[in-house]
Amino acid sequence: MGALGKLTSQIKNVFGALSTGKKITFLFFFCAVIGGFSTIIFLNNRTEYRLLYNYISVDDLQAITAKLHKEKIPYHLEGTHSISVPEDKIYQVRIMLASDGLPGGSISGFELFDKNQMGATDFVQKINYQRALQGELTRTINEIPQILESRVHLVLPEESLFVEDQKKPSAAVVVKLKPGNKLSSKQIQGIVNLLSSSVKGLRPNNVSVIDAAGGTLYHKNEGNNDLFSDTQLEYRENIEDALRRKIQGMLEKVVGVGQAVVQVSADIDFKEVQVTEESYDPDTTAVRSEQKVIEQASGTSIRPRGNPDSVLNLQAKLNASSKSSPKRASRQRETVNYEINKVAKSIIERPGTIKRLSVAVAVDGKYEEKSTKSGGIQKVFVGRSKEEMKRLSEIVKKAMGFDPDRNDQVEISNISFAMNELPQLKQAKEKPAWMRMLQSYQKVIINGVIFLLFFFFVIRPFLKQLSSLKQARQLPSSGGELEYETEQAIGEGAKRITTREYHEAPLKEQVINTAKQDPERVSEIIRKWVHEEN
Repeated sequence: MGALGKLTSQIKNVFGALSTGKKITFLFFFCAVIGGFSTIIFLNNRTEYRLLYNYISVDDLQAITAKLHKEKIPYHLEGTHSISVPEDKIYQVRIMLASDGLPGGSISGFELFDKNQMGATDFVQKINYQRALQGELTRTINEIPQILESRVHLVLPEESLFVEDQKKPSAAVVVKLKPGNKLSSKQIQGIVNLLSSSVKGLRPNNVSVIDAAGGTLYHKNEGNNDLFSDTQLEYRENIEDALRRKIQGMLEKVVGVGQAVVQVSADIDFKEVQVTEESYDPDTTAVRSEQKVIEQASGTSIRPRGNPDSVLNLQAKLNASSKSSPKRASRQRETVNYEINKVAKSIIERPGTIKRLSVAVAVDGKYEEKSTKSGGIQKVFVGRSKEEMKRLSEIVKKAMGFDPDRNDQVEISNISFAMNELPQLKQAKEKPAWMRMLQSYQKVIINGVIFLLFFFFVIRPFLKQLSSLKQARQLPSSGGELEYETEQAIGEGAKRITTREYHEAPLKEQVINTAKQDPERVSEIIRKWVHEEN
């Protein structure tokens, strides 16, 4: 029988010699200790999972799980769009899935034409081309970080021989966004530009973008009146955020980081105004044209007489027959045209001008440390002086571009911030090399510590207890053996000593030595002998 068999036999004999109550207590503590150490070892050595892919389509997730199940690689599903694998296999799994075209393998692009299809009609080729174009556009749109899934629908009319009968293509895009994400107006416009540039003859006016809930993200009419209405809120937020960062950055350099809070409200005029005006300056004139007419006449009679309409001008004959005297006459006529200075202006005011700015600033004050009655130190808020607040107000006005003609408003307050009551967090320092090494080998170290604890607090006390019980059962002898039946000696209290041929003197010395080594067990044996005699 080997050493393991002897140890097992001794354990059985010792355990059988115990009373029923001690057996139950021993089993309870033994199971508790083994269960506790097993739980600690399991938690320390369990497999850690790491995210493999997040926010993938249901089709891709189904294909990936089938591949992992085939390769017998464990995985955990987190919802319907995420999957995790053991941390030590994540890169191996990604390379394996990439070789199979996952994720994204369910969308067909121009690889549809990689296979030669003998006997395919022209109609089938056109349908395959439309499918391939839709798939390529879908892949490109899915690369946007905020988009989970998308589908592109194209309407490509057949070409006509007559230009008047040619119909224009159109497109519709359905996008499903990731939870908590949204597309900006620039991203939506980028999707529209992508489609209009990828499809022949497609104009942005014929592109529609909607979300999975049915809401319209982009639908442009023929007119341009609503071109700016989609970005009004974003334009206003950009102006307010730029001014806020500009003012707060300047204040924090004066009062300290985190000591100032700035909020800006901008009133934006989104009306488009076109003004045409003409102005005249009467004080500034210029000669445009000048005309002079000079008439001179001489003779006996320079004034015509009589009726020119009569057939016979009798009066003219009378004048001619009368004695006339020489006469002279002259006439001058001058016409001058002046041009007045005229100024014509056509002014178009584009939307987006700032009508008014309102700025609110809260600045933290100074604190003084004062001792309390209990012996502690308390910080007491002390406000800033009026001169300092005035200088801060001037800084804010300069930073925001204060214009009194716009009725801009600035309000700056000096109040105590609640964040000063919170303990200040120390900046995280870089961990030393020995700590990084401990973290990398922490599982091995924890397993070793658990083994040592289990040996010193479980195995070693158990071996000591087993040795003491064995000494109580057997009294050492040089030539013989002193035995007593274990079941009856400990369980029932009755003992029978079977002696062989021993000398009285050596036996006496052995009993004395045994009593010195383990007096408690010897006294228990004597009490049982006395009880047996009575």
